[in-house]
Amino acid sequence: SFLLSPFAGDDNFTARALKQIKPRELQLDPGYYMYGGGFIYTQGFFALLASLLGLIQTGHGLDYYQMNPGEMGKIFSVLRFCVVLFCAVGVGIYYHVTQRTFGRRVAFLATSVVLSMPLSHQAARTVEPHMFVLPLFMAAMLFILKAVQEDTRRNYVYAAALTGATIGTQAINFY
Repeated sequence: SFLLSPFAGDDNFTARALKQIKPRELQLDPGYYMYGGGFIYTQGFFALLASLLGLIQTGHGLDYYQMNPGEMGKIFSVLRFCVVLFCAVGVGIYYHVTQRTFGRRVAFLATSVVLSMPLSHQAARTVEPHMFVLPLFMAAMLFILKAVQEDTRRNYVYAAALTGATIGTQAINFY
């Protein structure tokens, strides 16, 4: 049952929020404010792209998906793929930042620890923004390190912008 509906129901909440967005009618409010707009709208973009490519079928009512649970599973798979993709990019940036700061051995060890943690696996396979924002967070960390090392104002601005984007994507809505 975990593959269909995780313990916290995040997949269902996100799917319900996406169903409420109707761009053609200029209805962009998902009615779900626990996660930020950056996450919800990116998930919507991935669902739209998958729909245009014929990978998923959207726009059906609850009865259709109850009779065809595999179709709902495909939608959840696309949304989870989006999270896994962003997580993988974030782990790559994490390795780069750690290697740059502490060296290759420490970077390998630290990345191995992150990849072996059960919480990392759970957050990466659920439609929630916790691992999804890892690339933004790690890019912010990279500019914070550059700001400290080079002391240029531009790096502080980039770090602040990426930190704000991380928070806005994960927890604050931009609706």
